[in-house]
Amino acid sequence: MAGPEPRDQVVSAALRRLATDDLVLLIGALDGQGLNKEVSREQVSAGERLRSAMEAECLQAGFKSLAEFDRLYPATTTPTSFRKHRMTA
Repeated sequence: MAGPEPRDQVVSAALRRLATDDLVLLIGALDGQGLNKEVSREQVSAGERLRSAMEAECLQAGFKSLAEFDRLYPATTTPTSFRKHRMTA
């Protein structure tokens, strides 16, 4: 049986870098996405911290950037861009 895919390893490591509060905010953003709920500023900030954690993990794994990693190991699902969502005050 094969081990975890590189994308799974990097995402898991990046998620471990986040505080529990950030994980809760990200789950809330994803849950609300299908209901067309607005994304809060706090959820956007948590998404940015996740992106920073992903970048750090990619660099630590020897990739030049998150963009290089995404090019070599594309996500199988459409990524959520928190910046595209309308934010609440």
